[in-house]
Amino acid sequence: MPIRLRALVSSLSLSRDAYEDLITDLEGLDITTADDLVLRYAFEELLPLISAAKANPSRLKELCDAAVASLVPDPVLGSDLYATESEFRLGLGDCPQLGAINVDLSLRLPLYGVVEVAGLPNTGKTLLVLQTVLNYLLGHPRASAHWIDPLGVFSPEGASQVTRELVLRNASESEDVLSRLQIAGCTDLAAVYDILDGITSQAKTSTEGARQTRFIVIDPITPLLGPGLTNESSKGHANMVTFMRHLASVSRELGLVCFLINTATKATPPPTQTGKTPPPTTYKPSLGPSYSYLTDTSLFLSRASSDSRRDVKAEFQIKVTKFGKAVRVYW
Repeated sequence: MPIRLRALVSSLSLSRDAYEDLITDLEGLDITTADDLVLRYAFEELLPLISAAKANPSRLKELCDAAVASLVPDPVLGSDLYATESEFRLGLGDCPQLGAINVDLSLRLPLYGVVEVAGLPNTGKTLLVLQTVLNYLLGHPRASAHWIDPLGVFSPEGASQVTRELVLRNASESEDVLSRLQIAGCTDLAAVYDILDGITSQAKTSTEGARQTRFIVIDPITPLLGPGLTNESSKGHANMVTFMRHLASVSRELGLVCFLINTATKATPPPTQTGKTPPPTTYKPSLGPSYSYLTDTSLFLSRASSDSRRDVKAEFQIKVTKFGKAVRVYW
């Protein structure tokens, strides 16, 4: 957002009144922001046009320097960024995993970021995320998760069953795993924003040794964003972009993984020539084509074909889209 010159002068050496005549002359030339001052005229071109600057050119020079400084970010060495990121990642521990070797080797979920999990009904979306979250909580006693449930369909019995199976598989202790999985029913974005603000505030005031939120799950995200996406107004799309950017900012700041479970819709097939067999029905994530660009990783789950189930004894197929590449994993 452009910085107005009247706001910029508060950071200079003299009082605001000392620059009043200069600001008034600049506004007479339709120069009201730092961008205008830097990009429209060179200092030598601007000096003869402003009567206040002729009497005291040093103040115009000081204002120009402040405008340039406000537009140019401070330089940072790549080695410093790498060291900061490495230290941050080291404090987060390891990446979340499902607990199935064949899936984890190919899936490689991020250490932090926003992950979309889309697919048709009964394709294991909730089970995939639930098992990944609980598997991580079992191995990290200080980690916790927030599960946002807009439709009120979360199954405590299912979570308990998954926990028991993971405990038997890993020969570990369940302890307080389910108590570190907090469930909240939210029917609108305002309530979700409140939860995110609470998580952020708690993280900033937490002491060493306290529980650390590592996951936020919204299951599903579709009813929170979908109703606002219409052809009549762009407001719904703007709300979606704003929310997704806020979610990405929270995940980066706090170092947590946000799982967003999404539904799927039928993709429009390309036109076919008369007499030719129409292409098979395909599906794509809901919420429009731009939604997937607002996430760090996108997973699309579907039922595995009969050939795939026979070859690898898989029930579900996971298509992983990351950095423009797609791989298929059978689960």
